[in-house]
Amino acid sequence: MSTLSVPKIAAAVVVVLALVIGGALVKLGLNPPLPEQTTVHKDLPASRFVTENTTAPAAALPAMPEPAANPAQAAVNPPAASAH
Repeated sequence: MSTLSVPKIAAAVVVVLALVIGGALVKLGLNPPLPEQTTVHKDLPASRFVTENTTAPAAALPAMPEPAANPAQAAVNPPAASAH
């Protein structure tokens, strides 16, 4: 009988497949080098953003509504169940 048997061949095939699949996953996980950074904007002068009507004040925001009487506390301590 030869020294190679079906279980040994199957184990070798499993090991080779694991190495190939593992290598492919490692290759997928490697990130390519980042591209060289370039300037994508220019420094713009502040005068480009000044509106023409600078004397008018901004509109006031509406008042905030009053908060409910501690709704989080009511959720933490539910009412006790009545005992029968």
